[in-house]
Amino acid sequence: MRMVLWLVTILAFLGISSSLLSGMGGDSSHMLNMVHDITTNNIGSLCYHNTYKSIKFQLETEIFRGSQEKAELVRDFLMDSKIYQNYDLSTILIQNLMERDKDIKAARVITFLPTHTIQVESELGKLVVSNSSVDYSVDQEPWYIDRFSSISWRTEKFISPHFSPGSWTFPYFSCAARAWLVSYTLPLFSSNNASNLIGLFVMDISVSSLDINQCETSSSPQSDQRNIIHTFYNTHKCHNTSKCIFQAGHGWVRGGYTCQCREGFYPATSKNGFNGSLVEVAYSDSYSHGSSTYSLLYICIPCSAGCQSCQDDTPCMAEYNWSFRLVLLSISMFCTLSSLITILLVYNYRRVKVFKYSSPTFLSITLMGCAVMYTEMVVIYPVLSTILCVLTKWTRHLGFCITYTALLMKTWRVNLTYRVKSAHKLKLTDKQLLQWMLPVFLIMVIYLATWTISDPPQAVDVFLLSGRKFSQCSYNWWDHSIA
Repeated sequence: MRMVLWLVTILAFLGISSSLLSGMGGDSSHMLNMVHDITTNNIGSLCYHNTYKSIKFQLETEIFRGSQEKAELVRDFLMDSKIYQNYDLSTILIQNLMERDKDIKAARVITFLPTHTIQVESELGKLVVSNSSVDYSVDQEPWYIDRFSSISWRTEKFISPHFSPGSWTFPYFSCAARAWLVSYTLPLFSSNNASNLIGLFVMDISVSSLDINQCETSSSPQSDQRNIIHTFYNTHKCHNTSKCIFQAGHGWVRGGYTCQCREGFYPATSKNGFNGSLVEVAYSDSYSHGSSTYSLLYICIPCSAGCQSCQDDTPCMAEYNWSFRLVLLSISMFCTLSSLITILLVYNYRRVKVFKYSSPTFLSITLMGCAVMYTEMVVIYPVLSTILCVLTKWTRHLGFCITYTALLMKTWRVNLTYRVKSAHKLKLTDKQLLQWMLPVFLIMVIYLATWTISDPPQAVDVFLLSGRKFSQCSYNWWDHSIA
């Protein structure tokens, strides 16, 4: 039975917590639309039927820590000295607080039974004092609570429904002040009964100067973090071909950023960047009315091939003479196929004396090396890249090594045969020559592999007088050493 009670208690607590968090988080898009409507004065009957409009997200109130501590000192003094019932002393105390802290927009002392309000408000650099005995309702002001206020009512209005000693309201737009405010409410209790709520001390702080940042976290300077609202990070509507650039100093505005094309893209229009407010409107219209403005005007187009950055579709690469390149490729392919066909002919007529005494094995190896060298043209025919440049070095040097090592082995055998002066005939077989040829081939393979791993040749850009460029494989120490 005890376990069941514990479980019910935990579930109830989690239910309250989750509802509180969902209220604090809210829907970012809905909140931004609300901010946009208020900014553009499209508020309809809001200020006719209500005095404020609250947006439920948790503002970082740590930046107002100094004002909060001063307000708590004033509240403690009011309770200890009981001067909250004295109009003149309360007014002087609030005026002194606001003169010392310019961040405070207004402050007030409300007492219950009967209801009496003393308010000091800053208007055009002057402190205006007002005194009234108007009764408040729970939903009339965002900062107001009374002894009958439930947890659910407080959750709707305050970041935390528990006052220790006070609590901050959610940011709200005040119809009277025409500004975005947050209020810090401190309950006043009777000295002989800590549960008897006898009044409130409330402080209003203007947050209209804070900026909504919809860009990524890293796009805003570190020095401006105190003046930035972090809740709407990464809610911008820039296309994935552009990046969001935060614009400071715009305040509570949806779209306070610029969409700038990423490297390798240029804007579809003549502008260097897209105004975030216009992008937001176009994005909303694309979903609500099916408008194509967003996809046509506020995207970036890829630059021409080979351009790292551009302003329009002007080509950056030089135009290749593909007809001439195709002729060279055809000649190389013809030579490659001729070499392979000749290998087959040598093998087929290997018993003919002219081939037999010329060593068909080494003739075939020589022709194979020629075929490998001819394939270099196949490799460099397309636009060069790092991989193709590596293949160019391998086909050129490996083919050269195979061809001329085979010729060297044959020449060396003939030379040894005619230089022997003894009556004993010297005989070097093809197998023995291949054993001598293999180390030379391995040395070349090791050299090329080391070259490829340590310092692979790159495709570098060579610029013409016209400003266009073409790719060419780089030459370095490895090229000169192998020569």
